[in-house]
Amino acid sequence: MAAPVLVHHWADGDLVVGSEIVEVKTVLRLDQVQHTVQWLWQLLAYAWLDTADRYRIGLYLARYGVLLSWGATTFADHLLGHTGAAPQARDEFLALAREVIAREGADPPGAWTPRLHRFAGHVAPTPEP
Repeated sequence: MAAPVLVHHWADGDLVVGSEIVEVKTVLRLDQVQHTVQWLWQLLAYAWLDTADRYRIGLYLARYGVLLSWGATTFADHLLGHTGAAPQARDEFLALAREVIAREGADPPGAWTPRLHRFAGHVAPTPEP
C-alpha cells in the first residue's frame, strides 16, 4: 500500500509492505548523520502513532537496495540507548501528540495496544514488552 495514513491530515508514511511500514530514502550518501537521525526518529514516531501496533517498521535505502527493519519496541530501545525508558517515552510522546493532533483538528490515535505474539501453537500469546 502506498502512502499509508497513520493519523489523517497529520502523519502519512511511504509504504506498507506486508506487515511493515517502510520509509523510503533515495539519498546517495549516508554520512550526513543529522539527516539519518531525523529519519530514525520519524520512523519511531510512526511506530508509536500506530497505537494498534499493526506494523513492524523499516527503512528502505533505495539506491543501495537495502531494507532495514525492526519491531517497534526493539527500535525504540536502540534509539533511547537501551535505558529501559522506551515505554515511558512512548506514553509521553503519545500524550503530547494527541494534544497537538486534536488542536490541529485531526483525530488523535487511540490507546496503545501491544500486539500479541504467538511463538508456537501450544504457547499462549503474550504482549510484546
